[in-house]
Amino acid sequence: MSDVLFMWLRTGNYPYYQGHVEEAARRLGLDMGAFGSCMGAQETVDLLRASGEEATLREVGGTPAFFFNGARPVCGGADPKCEGNLPYELVVQNIDRHLAGR
Repeated sequence: MSDVLFMWLRTGNYPYYQGHVEEAARRLGLDMGAFGSCMGAQETVDLLRASGEEATLREVGGTPAFFFNGARPVCGGADPKCEGNLPYELVVQNIDRHLAGR
């Protein structure tokens, strides 16, 4: 499911609208009754709402978003937010930086 949603995002669609998510589930042949029950469950609604609120609080603008011990990665350069698909070397540098500070 995530592969379909990310593919749609790359092609200019906005997969997180309910209709797009339901269409992806249909295309994948999911049991739409079970899918609808899961998506409509209060637990799911609460989890999605909390995730959205945390993303807003942390000023996350997209996925993926990395945090190391609750802090944004240090990337250098002009973009202090450093979002998106980080190069492996940058992930390792940030992990090493946080391990050194223990």
